[in-house]
Order: sequence, then C-alpha cells, then structure tokens
Amino acid sequence: MAEFEIGEERALARWDAGRIVVAGRTVVSETTSDFAVARYLADGSLDQDFAGDGRVTLGFGPGAWDEAYQIAL
Repeated sequence: MAEFEIGEERALARWDAGRIVVAGRTVVSETTSDFAVARYLADGSLDQDFAGDGRVTLGFGPGAWDEAYQIAL
C-alpha cells in the first residue's frame, strides 16, 4: 500500500470495486491526535478521487485525542 501515516489503524472496510477504506488516528503532537481516513484502490495506491489525494484528517483542536474506531459505509 502507498505510504500514509495513520498512527493506529482501528477500522477497515471494503468498498465497491475493491476499494479499501482505513480509519484510525494520526498523532499530531505529544498531546494531540486527529481522525485519519484513507481510501485505497484495489492495487494498493491511494484513491485520488477521495478528498483529492486519497486521505483526510480531522481534529477538534489542541489537546484532543481524536480517533476512529469503526467505519459505516
């Protein structure tokens, strides 16, 4: 798979046409992490149609330990 730093992968789901969605967290600092989601094509490359580069992060601010545990597609 293509490189994308998700600190801890917590959930994985298979999407249509063999796409794979991975969710978890990425560590921003010693006290902060953000939600991280990536979508891959069947060949393991990031899906450029998802968020423009195949990945997205979302945080609720400094000091928040945000992470995904499940995916519903």
